[in-house]
Amino acid sequence: MKHRLLTGLAVAPLTLAALCAGPANAVSGVRVTTLSGAQGWRVSPFNAGEVAISGAVDDPVRRDGSLRLDNLGGGARAQAQLPLTAPLGRVAGRRIAYSAYVASGSGPEYGANLQLEIAGGNFYTTLSYQPQLDGGASTGSWRTFANRRGAAVWWSSRAFGSIPSNHPVTLADVVAAEGPGARVVNVFLNVSAALDAYVDNVAVDGVRYNFAATPKAVTVKYDMVCAQGGGGTVTVTAANNTASTQKIDVSGAGLTPHALRISVPANGTASGQAHIGSEPTVVTARRAGGGSKSATLHGCPAEGPGTAPEQSGDLTPGVPGKAGGGFAAEGRPVLAAEVSEPGKQAADSVGLLAGGLVVAASAAFAGTAMVRRRKG
Repeated sequence: MKHRLLTGLAVAPLTLAALCAGPANAVSGVRVTTLSGAQGWRVSPFNAGEVAISGAVDDPVRRDGSLRLDNLGGGARAQAQLPLTAPLGRVAGRRIAYSAYVASGSGPEYGANLQLEIAGGNFYTTLSYQPQLDGGASTGSWRTFANRRGAAVWWSSRAFGSIPSNHPVTLADVVAAEGPGARVVNVFLNVSAALDAYVDNVAVDGVRYNFAATPKAVTVKYDMVCAQGGGGTVTVTAANNTASTQKIDVSGAGLTPHALRISVPANGTASGQAHIGSEPTVVTARRAGGGSKSATLHGCPAEGPGTAPEQSGDLTPGVPGKAGGGFAAEGRPVLAAEVSEPGKQAADSVGLLAGGLVVAASAAFAGTAMVRRRKG
C-alpha cells in the first residue's frame, strides 16, 4: 500500500515596499515585478534584444531574480526604460548606482550601461555610464557601479559646450556645461555589446529599484510505503523551481529519525527517508526562513500492506471559519485552506488541501496538498 502527499510552497511578491535607510539618499524602494510600466520600468521602444525580469540569476542583495538584458543576437541594443522628469542637478546630487552581472558573450568588461537621457533649452544628449572605465564588468560575478565625485566614467552621445562626444567626462562637468535648465527625461538600462547580462538594485533620483522574478513553487512530496508485518518507510522528495538553494526541514514524532534536513539545489531535487511506525504521525515541512505546512499520515499496522486505515490529511489551525483552517507562520494568519473530498469512494480516494504561508520578508507561501491511497 502506498500513500502520497503533495505539498506546494510558493512566495508571493510585493509590488511596492519601503526600504531601510540606505546609502546616499536612496530613501525609498520599488519592487519591480512587471515591465508593463505600472511600476515605472518598461521595455524600451528602442530595444532590439531580449528584455525580461528573470529568475535565472539572483541579485546579490535580495536574491529574488534580476533584469535580464540579452543582446547575444548582436542587435543594436537590449534596453529597458524608466520615464522620468527631474532636474539633472537633482539627479546628479543623489545616489546613482546599479549592480551588473555578465552571464556570457564577448567583451564582458563593457557590461551594462545606466543611461540618462537629457534635454535642455536647445540641446539633447544621452549620458552613458561606462563600466570599462571603472574596473569593468566580468563574466560570472556581480559588480556594483556607482557615480563618484570626480570620476570621469560618463560619455555623452553628442558634443555640446565644453563636453565632447564619446569621451570620458565627470557628471559634475556635464551639469556645469548644461546649466540649470537641463532635465533628465528618461533613464535606460542598456547593453550594446553582444552580451547576456543582468542588472538589479538600481538607485536613481532617490529611489532604489529591485527587479524581482515571480516566485516559483518548491514542491514537497511524501511517499509512504507499508511493509508486511507492520511499519513502513516515508520518502520525502523536494523539487525546487527557484534560482536559489532551498532548505526544507521535515519532522514528525512518529518518524525515525524525527527530523530530516533536505537541502535542495536551485532548479533541482533532493530526497530524504525515514521509518514510520503503526501510529498516526503528524508530519510538518518547514521552509528555512519561515513558514510551515503539516499533514497527518496514518501509520502502518502489523496486518501489512493493504490493511491500513484510509489516509487523510489536514493543515494546522490558522484562519477560523474555514474548512480545514489555514496555518500561521511566525504567528501571522495567512490564506485559509479548503478541504474537499471527491464523491467517488472506490479503490482510489483523493483529498485536496490548499493553503499558504508567509516568510519574514513579508512574502507569503501558498500551496496545495494531495493525499492519494492505492490498495496494494
